[in-house]
Amino acid sequence: MGDCCVTGYLHRDTTYGTETEVAGVPCYVVKATDIPDFKGALGPGAVLVGTDVYGWKIPNMRILADLYACRLGTTVYVPNILGDDFWPCEELGTARQAGPDVPQWMAEHSREKLEPLWRRIAGVVRDQHPRVVTVGFCYGTWQAWSLCEGPTPVAAGGAAFHPTLVPALCPDIPAMVARLAAPIFVGCPSNDELFDAPKRQAVKDALAKKGSGYASTWQDYADMRHGFAVRGDLAQPEVKAMRERAVSDLVAFFKPLLESA
Repeated sequence: MGDCCVTGYLHRDTTYGTETEVAGVPCYVVKATDIPDFKGALGPGAVLVGTDVYGWKIPNMRILADLYACRLGTTVYVPNILGDDFWPCEELGTARQAGPDVPQWMAEHSREKLEPLWRRIAGVVRDQHPRVVTVGFCYGTWQAWSLCEGPTPVAAGGAAFHPTLVPALCPDIPAMVARLAAPIFVGCPSNDELFDAPKRQAVKDALAKKGSGYASTWQDYADMRHGFAVRGDLAQPEVKAMRERAVSDLVAFFKPLLESA
């Protein structure tokens, strides 16, 4: 994890979900019918969000959850699997955030340590909804990725934005990709110093080897930096437009998967 994972901008807007518990874990939950602009009936499916290091409280993540809920007509869950140990977001917009020691933090929040909790939450959500899709950002991409792994994936499909830590958490890229069984969407900014061109190409090649029977979508976002889809500077028109495109791309990918419920 590098500086790009712990920098960005704080977003402000009204959010409409509520804080509750899922599997005994605090969780932000928003239904499409909670949002005044939504017109229609609530769909039966759900979206499960794996957050970046800023966790479930940052407004940026809740704003995105509300957008997904409204545009997909579904319920969105943003669970807190980091406890009280998420990165402080109060100073977002400065060059470098103060925070925990990065290697130590990563060791304490590894996939091996947190996956049982994440899967317990996912199991409860799956019991309540006939179809679940999942999206993860940066650190949280392993969460979305894991629910798409076979032989019987929990999720009907998943998405990974700024997936810097997917290869970092699983250096054997071919093996990592081989385990995928549900469709995956990968959204990559063109400027990502940790998920560089060779790593991106290795993942693309591994996905291609899965053959035409496996559905994956790869989307590059030109001139964007790591974190743009959740922590980008929305005062910049080009960043705001690409963030909106990322939301639209995700909705287009998830919609048919949820409508199969």
